[in-house]
Amino acid sequence: DVTSKFDWQGSETYRNDLSVVFRPVPEVTFRGKAYLDLDKMHSFLRYDSWDPNTFLPYRADNHNAYHSTVTGQEIMARWSIVPSYTASAGADFRQEKLDVRQVEINHDTKAGVTRNEWDPMVHKSGVWTRHEWQAMEHLRLIASLRYDWHSQFGDHWTAAGGTVIDAAKGTRIRFYGGTSYRAPTMNDMFWPQGGNKNLEPEEGWSFESSVEQRLFEDRLAIHAGYFYWNVRDKIQWAPDSSGMFWTPQNVNEQLCHGVEIETKARPADSLE
Repeated sequence: DVTSKFDWQGSETYRNDLSVVFRPVPEVTFRGKAYLDLDKMHSFLRYDSWDPNTFLPYRADNHNAYHSTVTGQEIMARWSIVPSYTASAGADFRQEKLDVRQVEINHDTKAGVTRNEWDPMVHKSGVWTRHEWQAMEHLRLIASLRYDWHSQFGDHWTAAGGTVIDAAKGTRIRFYGGTSYRAPTMNDMFWPQGGNKNLEPEEGWSFESSVEQRLFEDRLAIHAGYFYWNVRDKIQWAPDSSGMFWTPQNVNEQLCHGVEIETKARPADSLE
């Protein structure tokens, strides 16, 4: 149990990014972004403990330091050579590093009892492309493809596609589906007192469809949709066997589906 009124915890967060947009011609756009994210968390606890060798009680001072550094770059190009076709492509690169230090000291003798340090690092990168084609006056097609690489989990491909149909004036129907992939985060794998290095990435697929109807010169909009998700090896945090700490585990399969309905009204031009 915590026995000191001097226990404390503090954190610092820094977010830095630089973005650049370049349009050599109206139909072509280039975007670039570089960022640096820093998170620091420190804590101090004083509590009663037992020496594992002598089994004698002592008062322990526990110092924890958790530093996270994330750097990355993103680039993207978008072009529309003809009015009916728009394409975009991009790449992203990301490095994540943790510096963790846990030290427990005997408060009375000032001797170090335990000391744990680790500094894991992962690299991630990806390339993607997306295409939109106005195939007919009332029919638009969308397709995308992405390749991901992770320093611990290797490479993976995902794809998605959809259709937008303007069935009648004010009526729009959408269908969209694709595969998904998510690697465990640094916190999932390396969080002190709970991280799980044996996690597997999530993989799955999803589908959604919707109908939107606009009435009374767009003053009333009604949206109804259906969605379905199927995720394998879903990462879920839950209490461990001791009940003291939370830890993530892979769930064999997670299914989720439902219906959503939304209504928007604008009775007057001055109201939104």
